[in-house]
Amino acid sequence: RAPNARKMESTSGERHLQRFLLRLRAVLARNLTLEDPLMRARRKIGLPDTKFRVLGTDPESGAQEVLYESLVCPNTLNPSWIVLDLEHKVLQEKWRRVKSFTVEIVEQTLRNAGENEAALRATAALTAPAESAYAFPDYFAMQRHSEQASPGADREPSMVRVEVNLADLSPLGCGIADLPSLPPNALLFSMRLDSSLDSKSRDTEALFASKKLCEALKQFGLIEPPQSFHSGDMAASVLEDAGGGAGGNAADAEEENEESRLSDLADELREKQEQIKGLRAEVAAALAPAMDSGAANENARIMAEKRIEALKSQVAAAQADLKREEDMLAAEEAALRRDTGEVRELIQRIAQESADLEKLEEDAEAAETTYLRTSFLLEARQTRLLAELQSIYPLQLMPNKEWAIRGLELPKDLSGKDDEHISSALGYAAHLVLMLSKYLAVPLRYQILYYSSRSAIRDEVRDGANASTTYCLFRRGVERERFELAVMMLQKNVEQLLAARDVPFDSSLSILPNLHNLFVHEMDPRAA
Repeated sequence: RAPNARKMESTSGERHLQRFLLRLRAVLARNLTLEDPLMRARRKIGLPDTKFRVLGTDPESGAQEVLYESLVCPNTLNPSWIVLDLEHKVLQEKWRRVKSFTVEIVEQTLRNAGENEAALRATAALTAPAESAYAFPDYFAMQRHSEQASPGADREPSMVRVEVNLADLSPLGCGIADLPSLPPNALLFSMRLDSSLDSKSRDTEALFASKKLCEALKQFGLIEPPQSFHSGDMAASVLEDAGGGAGGNAADAEEENEESRLSDLADELREKQEQIKGLRAEVAAALAPAMDSGAANENARIMAEKRIEALKSQVAAAQADLKREEDMLAAEEAALRRDTGEVRELIQRIAQESADLEKLEEDAEAAETTYLRTSFLLEARQTRLLAELQSIYPLQLMPNKEWAIRGLELPKDLSGKDDEHISSALGYAAHLVLMLSKYLAVPLRYQILYYSSRSAIRDEVRDGANASTTYCLFRRGVERERFELAVMMLQKNVEQLLAARDVPFDSSLSILPNLHNLFVHEMDPRAA
């Protein structure tokens, strides 16, 4: 390294945003993943049109300000933007105090891929990070903003937002063509290395990226540590400004001194080149008389052989690059075939499930129809049986306002009737309740033992099948308390029947009018 280069390294200071933006030539993004590629393909959205914005935080107000917005780079996942007309926006002194900035990569438009399904699948395969040849970690804290929308619908554009710290940037020491693979959403900056801001020579440019990305590329052997003057000290120094001083004049003086040192280095380099050119001319003039035609031919032959060897080396390198590209293409095709097979299997599974669902719906409809028909037939049969039962045991309201079954009155107060009359009426009522429970499928709380005018009732739940707990529905030879308990159990069975059929039970009435209300409800609900 030249002495002046070492001197420049010793005087380099801290980095600030103004110097960075004045040296910035281009911004490159590689392998953008603005959203899920498979979801993007399903909505038939093609490759995106993107642009980038540089935002800086005003050190005085704390508000973010857009310092630059690029032109749109169309239809690509690997955009490169040339930075134009940036100087006049960052000449304010405040940007010398800013050490970081924000880059936003925005999808400008949504391109409808239409019928080009192959392009969509290629897009999904190119943006899939699992298929990369190198397992890169995530080097930037990115926030991805996107909303689901159908093709052609209005929606917010997708965006990748990157916070960049100038102290975290490091020179790559190689060109973009020397990098066979980069991680998703890799962000590179192309910077001027010469002292003139108007220089257009690409030999005075260098690529910068985050230090973590550079270390990963070195670890995988994709780049070598920068050894040359341009990729080493000078590349690192373009982001650094002289530190210290007592204000803007001292900083400007330091910057002028740095540019003067760079100019001196360039002048010294030109002088050395002129000296070398003169020495070559002198050597050629001294050797010219001594050279004959044979020596000239031998020299031409040697030069031709060297040229052939160089061309062979170039061909071998090109073949190696071609082989690497073919391997990458084969891997991408294999991934595309695998994804296509998975999608087809998913479609077939969905179709099969849809067919099964339709069959289940048809079966459910048929079962519902059968159930409704069966319910209708059951209700019709119940109505017919109840009509026959009502004709067998007619319930009538007598002129004295008492209810009778088959002509036998059964008042609420049973003490005014003789024993045979009461036992016959209770036997009819017990048989009627028993038949109604069977026809309406309502299990009774108290078991009825029908023996005409000698019927009885018992509580199997409480007393079991013990014959001593049977309660008679006739008064002759029976204790009064047991007879009244039997009548109460029969009335409870009637109340249970009415409750099961949603018919209100009137406890102030006797058994027969409540049964009459049940018949009216079941035979003609409108009359109820």
